[in-house]
Amino acid sequence: MRDVGALVEVSIAVEDVAVGRDFWSSVTGLAVADQDVRAGWAQLEPGPVSSTGPVLSLHRATLPTSAAAPNRGHVDITVADVDVAVARVRRLGGGLKVGPAVYPRPMSEADGTPEIDWAVVTDPFGNEFCVIRDLEEVEKAALQASSAWNAPADDSTWDQRTLAGRYDDALWRRIARDARYAQGAPEGDTAGDTDVSTPVGELRCCVINVDDLAVGLQFWSALVGVGPISSDWPFRFAYLGDEHEGQQEWRHQLILQRTHDTARDDADRVHYDIAVDDLDEAVGQVRWMGGIPGATSSEPHLLAMHAHEDARRLVMRDRSGNSFCLVQRDRPV
Repeated sequence: MRDVGALVEVSIAVEDVAVGRDFWSSVTGLAVADQDVRAGWAQLEPGPVSSTGPVLSLHRATLPTSAAAPNRGHVDITVADVDVAVARVRRLGGGLKVGPAVYPRPMSEADGTPEIDWAVVTDPFGNEFCVIRDLEEVEKAALQASSAWNAPADDSTWDQRTLAGRYDDALWRRIARDARYAQGAPEGDTAGDTDVSTPVGELRCCVINVDDLAVGLQFWSALVGVGPISSDWPFRFAYLGDEHEGQQEWRHQLILQRTHDTARDDADRVHYDIAVDDLDEAVGQVRWMGGIPGATSSEPHLLAMHAHEDARRLVMRDRSGNSFCLVQRDRPV
């Protein structure tokens, strides 16, 4: 079966469009492409998640976010230094929710070589997103060597200790940072950069929470026509995108993250627009794939958000309950 459409827009709900526009433009460095703040929307230029986009779009929310109902979808931002990024996000009006930490944490149940330094932060409205830096090889080697040296062979509580508390996160990050800066600051490092005119980072990928990775991967891959690529964490994450076979450089369109926090009947703070050639045909395809037509009782705002657009659209949901819109492409005359 051919793909249903193409991911063209990622929308984030905010209570104040002007504040959201300024915050997200400062975070990503994406310029404003179009806006009508009074009508409750703004669009930023396409980011480098793929060669053609998608557009990052902000729309006025009808319901506030809740600490008990975290995002089912979010974006990741690649940064040069996580600590600097967190500080910048806070100065821009956002906050810190989790971390910073290295992942996977050495000797933890996730196991495997540590790959990233990251933190979960929020925009001024409580929408979560991640700031991420890929660890350098010297950092990975230092973390692996340190965890192997420090793990007593007869201590069965070591794994539990490394899984708990901010102290352990600070310990592992200090080991990585010491290795990174052993020969001085890396070229191009921005650890001391406080220039507010530069963006915090670059749009890295979009993340969708699902309760079954296999089902989610099959559904979203067929929906947007982007194939899966290899994953170092196949039981927690699945990746959709392009992988350069020579240099192993990934350009992620989407990451699917396994979670059990999907059975909620409230409005998504993040949703995705899929451009299709024939809306009726696309709806049929999505239903055949297990998708659910229609929004929940709290989601009619998804249609109201796009009242400025001429395109026909329909709200759908995947099998984990995540909302997305099928949008009729403009047809040439």
